[in-house]
Amino acid sequence: MRKPLRSLAFAGTLAFVPGIAAPDATAAAAALSAAALPAAALPDIVTPGTRSIQIVTRVDLGPLADKVRLAYQVKEGDTLSAIARDLLGSEKRVPDLVAANPGIEPNRLKIGQMLWLPARDAAVKDAPSLLVSMPPNPNVGMPVRHGEPLPHSRYGGHTLLVVPADLLADAMHKDAKVRAKALASPQVQRLVADGSSGWVRDASPIHRAEVTVEIVTGEDGKPAVRTRTTWFGADGKALPVDEHGRVQEPAPKEGALLVLLALVGGGFLVWRLRGRTSQLALA
Repeated sequence: MRKPLRSLAFAGTLAFVPGIAAPDATAAAAALSAAALPAAALPDIVTPGTRSIQIVTRVDLGPLADKVRLAYQVKEGDTLSAIARDLLGSEKRVPDLVAANPGIEPNRLKIGQMLWLPARDAAVKDAPSLLVSMPPNPNVGMPVRHGEPLPHSRYGGHTLLVVPADLLADAMHKDAKVRAKALASPQVQRLVADGSSGWVRDASPIHRAEVTVEIVTGEDGKPAVRTRTTWFGADGKALPVDEHGRVQEPAPKEGALLVLLALVGGGFLVWRLRGRTSQLALA
């Protein structure tokens, strides 16, 4: 039994464009992936005395769990009836699954093939699709895929894009201007989640982080996000944090040296003042 759709991980590799048949999906994906190359091609600038940590970001769909379309990558042994049963709640949803993927050959699924999953709530027609973008490419939206981790962006943070059905094709168009115009539409909901860059000081006890982006209903009744991060040490155990969610880290060597010098200097000053006071008293 597959995991429910409420909790899932982002996937970072775009593998299809809606409306394009499976044989052409790879070429279409390559066109969109090329738009993200400027970020990938930038060399890492590593600050001396720092190191990278593993960060896994997941999203809890909350109130949107049954109301948005997600992507799914076909695995060995999959059939449309099994996918409909496990991920949509009933084999009776096979016609909806076929309708969400024009041109699909139901009896010839291929491992690695990408499908759109219709909204889990069958009553939701023309459901919006959930995409994700990462800095510095806000106009490259990738489908949020069920059950796969998102390759971490060195810039940190993600933006969930709830894209209406009539804007999806343009939002994933290979032309950057077409994409930008579609994603700038007020009809697209943008849920911005903070994130870590994934770099810590060498002396930091942090070795791994798990981030949950939780979609909630805001005070205005619209979807909003809040982020929870759990930090793990070298032993795999969660690290304690303060009231601000920060891990207590040892002071840098330079800082410790400055503190020591300040203490020594302060002690010397007090000694001198006491000596001066004694001299004045004797006089």
